[in-house]
Amino acid sequence: MNDSTQPVASLQRGIIHAQTSLATVKHIEDNEQFLAACEISKSISQLRKAVDETFNPIIAAANKTHKEALDQKKKFSLPLELGQREIDFKINTYRQRQEQKRREEERQLQEQARKDAEERALHEAEELARQGEHEHAQAVIEEAIAAPAPVVSIAPSVPKVQGIAARPVWRWKIVDETKIPREYLTVDEIKISGVVRALKNKANIPGIQVYEESTTIHR
Repeated sequence: MNDSTQPVASLQRGIIHAQTSLATVKHIEDNEQFLAACEISKSISQLRKAVDETFNPIIAAANKTHKEALDQKKKFSLPLELGQREIDFKINTYRQRQEQKRREEERQLQEQARKDAEERALHEAEELARQGEHEHAQAVIEEAIAAPAPVVSIAPSVPKVQGIAARPVWRWKIVDETKIPREYLTVDEIKISGVVRALKNKANIPGIQVYEESTTIHR
């Protein structure tokens, strides 16, 4: 047997033995069974230590090689990443600026179209009033007031480029923390655990029940 495979084979035999021993423990009913279970647990701890001693050096060497490869890759990828981030920011800034300009032009044209429609309605109503059609004139004015805003659409001026597209990304920021519904709030479990570990049964946090559990440790 190759020397490099001996530790692994020994571990495999130890694991099989441990699994066999574990299968014999259904319940612990007395001190004798308790002591036997403790011996099994201790043997498993020794096996786990042996597993660490066998594989940790291999993992450490692989991690070192992986880190060196990542460092080499970063020397090439980082300048490209930073450069693309910068140029994409400029692209997005220009696109957003042009979109704002387009929407403002649409708003102005829509407002002008609305004024033109109102002036036409007013002239029509004045002409109807001169002819004595006062009710009809009033109806024309009311209809003009209730009419929806004219639809004005301006095509985007930014050219389309194959391989590059704009994707909307919706973000958010807090403007009034007191108005955020409770379902969007998260319990700070790390902070609570720290208080409970420090104060134990003396910890007093509304809405939290502090209780004790037992766990087995190996020295």
